[in-house]
Amino acid sequence: MIPVRFSRPSRLLAATVIALGFFAPALPAGNQIEIKSDIPYLGPERVEKLDVYLPPAKFPRPRAAVIFIHGGGWSGGSKSDERSKEFCNALAENGYVAVSIDYLLNKARKDAEGRTHFDAVAWPQNFLDCKTAVRFLRKNAGDFGIDPDRIAIMGASAGAHLALLVAATEDSDQWNKGGLYPEQSNDIRAVIEFYGRHDVTVDRRPHFAGSTEEETEANVIAASPATHLTSKMPPVLAVQGDADDIVPVSYGRRLVAQLAELGVPHEYIEIPGAKHAFGLTPPEQDLRPAVLAFLARYLGQDLPAKKRPD
Repeated sequence: MIPVRFSRPSRLLAATVIALGFFAPALPAGNQIEIKSDIPYLGPERVEKLDVYLPPAKFPRPRAAVIFIHGGGWSGGSKSDERSKEFCNALAENGYVAVSIDYLLNKARKDAEGRTHFDAVAWPQNFLDCKTAVRFLRKNAGDFGIDPDRIAIMGASAGAHLALLVAATEDSDQWNKGGLYPEQSNDIRAVIEFYGRHDVTVDRRPHFAGSTEEETEANVIAASPATHLTSKMPPVLAVQGDADDIVPVSYGRRLVAQLAELGVPHEYIEIPGAKHAFGLTPPEQDLRPAVLAFLARYLGQDLPAKKRPD
């Protein structure tokens, strides 16, 4: 088992989060989360939308924002599924503007033997949709009470893969040309990934298939965050269960090893006995203190980014 590893400042922040009661179980009447649903962000021809969870009015604006990307094997899931709601409600309760997005999905079907076939592959549009979401928020930051200098990205499973990829390519001339609002910055201040794959070159190739084997090879290399990681990668919180039978624990360990080698600030939580698809409060461990401490460290609570503590 690999233990949870936090720097001393992170441990202090976690204690502060708990002491200040940032995740009280109930909100007073008239001070509730406001949800703005089904906001178009990909152009009039696209059916995929996003939801914005606005924190209670007691939190002064502008706020830091966290984009949440749902999982589902790049072929399913939704911005409004229960896991997405759990993450976004928790973030909004604690003062963050949470944004849950839908993005283009693969069209998949199973044959009589249970084998999966893809009628259409979403790559790279699924990734470009996520990049567009970042720029859409910056463009419309004033409308949602967002500090455009404090945007983080978060995802679970396939969404974690996409979140890592968005953060790893924030400075990529090639990948920042696709999608809408190209005049806006692609900067990400931090990334939180729950049981995602940072490498899709081995057993997820059909999800990124091209018309030829050579094209598929190029796709899986480009679609692997491991390809793009550099020392300039934003800080990462990685969360992984050691009993995961969908994304083996080796992926989490390899990711943090690569981050350590590059000198990227990171924290790693490995949960003994946890399988795939857990939320913020699996039976094994309440993850809210660690997640909120990480966000407070790299996004702050009410301070502008330029005045955020080191």
